[in-house]
Amino acid sequence: MSLTFMLPIFAAVFWGLNYLFAERALEQVNAGTFWLLSGIVQVFIAILVMGFGPETFDVKPLLNSKFFWFFAATVLAGIIAEACTVYAVAGNGAAYAAFGELSYPLFIVLFGYLIYGQTSLSMMQMVGGTFILLGATLLTLSK
Repeated sequence: MSLTFMLPIFAAVFWGLNYLFAERALEQVNAGTFWLLSGIVQVFIAILVMGFGPETFDVKPLLNSKFFWFFAATVLAGIIAEACTVYAVAGNGAAYAAFGELSYPLFIVLFGYLIYGQTSLSMMQMVGGTFILLGATLLTLSK
């Protein structure tokens, strides 16, 4: 089993820690300050990874107009998602925000179908997705 196979699990663990720590941090600083400072730290870490890791800084693909707009939409979606998360945690707590986000796999499937025409879902995946949506809805509404 490769490390990349385990990365989604590691991401889930660290997102869990992030939500929990963010809830406490947001008791001391406002959401805008938290969001800005976390972005600055992300830039610093990205520079370190680019300087010492195998990745190289390459903006040549952005010169392609079609890719540029795709990239811009990707970054904008991530920024909006991060802002929604920070403000949800600040306003409602980590557990509430996390339970609400449990529905994001369904949106991957929905947008995959609407944007790319992907329809490779099995019946079990659809049933599982339905349970995720119902569970996320119940957990979110129970607050």
